[in-house]
Amino acid sequence: HHGAGAVERGDSTLSAENGIKSVLSFDYVASNRTRANLTLYHHHFENFIYKKPGGIDRTIRGTFPLLLYTQARAQLTGADLNVEYQILPFLRGETKASYLRAWNLDEDEPLIFMPANRFSQALTYQFKDFGNISQGFLTASVQHVFEQT
Repeated sequence: HHGAGAVERGDSTLSAENGIKSVLSFDYVASNRTRANLTLYHHHFENFIYKKPGGIDRTIRGTFPLLLYTQARAQLTGADLNVEYQILPFLRGETKASYLRAWNLDEDEPLIFMPANRFSQALTYQFKDFGNISQGFLTASVQHVFEQT
């Protein structure tokens, strides 16, 4: 895989993934100024397909990490939060957070290569229409991605 700088080895004996997914979503609207959405989810997979480190592979092009496609029973549980708020008629704020806990049930350990938990905030300034320019805006944002442990 040239984009990842790794050798990925498939497995033609893998079974199809199947699982059960539960999603619970809450929407909250307070007038026209504040909106929020909270989504909770839980996925239970049989035969979850993922890439597992398998050592090192030496080729004529060099030495690369080896990733093996494999399967396991797995659970992915998480939450996503999005809150939008109109501070002033021309200034809008947004807060987002994502939490994920992914577990390999067969090996009783976290699943590798899952997205890290993250939190972000943004402020958007909406410009008044000017000539042929309409709906112009400027956004400043900050994002914190937590360290995987």
